[in-house]
Amino acid sequence: MGVLKWRDRHGSRHSQSSDNVKGLQTSRDERTNSVPTSEAAGNGSRELLEETLKGPKPYPNIVLPTGGGFWIDGQDQNDYEPAASSSGTCTWNNKIETDDTAKAYRRYYMGREHFNFVGTDDQLGPVLLSVKTESVASQEQTRLLLRLRTGTTHELVPSSCAVSAPHHMARLLNDQLSVTNMSPILSCKTSQLIAAYDEHVLVSHFKFGVLYQKYGQTSEEELFSNQHTSPAFDQFLQLLGQRIQLKDHKGYRGGLDTQFGQTGDEAVYQVFKDREIIFHVSSLLPYTDNDPQQLQRKRHIGNDIVAIVFQESNTPFTPDMIASHFLHAYIVVQVIEPNTPNVRYKVSVTARDDVPFFGPTLPNPAVFRHGPDFKQFLLTKLVNAENACYKAHKFAKLEVSFAIYKFSILCRS
Repeated sequence: MGVLKWRDRHGSRHSQSSDNVKGLQTSRDERTNSVPTSEAAGNGSRELLEETLKGPKPYPNIVLPTGGGFWIDGQDQNDYEPAASSSGTCTWNNKIETDDTAKAYRRYYMGREHFNFVGTDDQLGPVLLSVKTESVASQEQTRLLLRLRTGTTHELVPSSCAVSAPHHMARLLNDQLSVTNMSPILSCKTSQLIAAYDEHVLVSHFKFGVLYQKYGQTSEEELFSNQHTSPAFDQFLQLLGQRIQLKDHKGYRGGLDTQFGQTGDEAVYQVFKDREIIFHVSSLLPYTDNDPQQLQRKRHIGNDIVAIVFQESNTPFTPDMIASHFLHAYIVVQVIEPNTPNVRYKVSVTARDDVPFFGPTLPNPAVFRHGPDFKQFLLTKLVNAENACYKAHKFAKLEVSFAIYKFSILCRS
């Protein structure tokens, strides 16, 4: 029915206080901020872009680094008319890509009669099993939710196959288990703690960078140093979300200062499908004189995982021109016929090789009219991009290590 590779889990169920639930829900920002940023971008990125600019137009939105390391989507298209019809009919599926296994405990177990068992396997470590009997299509079934420190498996099996001993039921979902004794958990507070633990992979707060690229800009110093943008960029920001005053902002702030103005006065913010999104817009972050690297700006955008690159005109971008261990995916948006009733946006996507593909699939051609359909597509693409990036080796390795530690605490307590 479902397998969930655990990413971020926090806290234990030792105490019956709400502090433990908060521990399970520590934000993903706090953990990923421990990853260092790189010191220098690829040395060949500027030369690559300069060479591309010497060639014939139109230039590609994205030029891949000569050394590889990234995949690209939406690039082999020269049509500048939108894929959607003039009536605005949406031709793509704006679905947030999540694993429903994380919600299985709350959906099927909480508030209903069920049993939780805990044990320790000599090879696989702590084991936590939830068991519930139910009727499906007039047949008695047993719903099993097996948690190991490396992932969760959710299956519905015929009750005739589910023997009474919990360790035998656990083996139905993982035949590598050798555990022979699992004890019932009798605390009435267990359900709340287990649900919080399971659902911690469901991220509800996102921060994305937004960079402005002028024609001919070939280095990160140029991108981060842009002080003046354009009406076309302002129109695009209005599509992304609402311009808010950071002072006393009560929603998700994504590391921005909401008290003293040290990260600027404004930001772009949006609530989308029960998720809070804050955009780190380069031109809204403070500009520092005599700092060609603009570290105050890069400190935020360089620590994001996904960024938008808005291109004012037809000019190439390469993903290794930004030096960052964090940034794993870019959505490059090039405006067409700006400041006209026929304004459109050509979209290309690039991500590191170990980031799996994420939807919605780009239409062919990947050109969108300004409006709510494009907003839905773009925000969905951004959210799915970050979720996909957490499966990349760098993040997955950190998160599995942390999950192993926290899951062990949960089961021991």
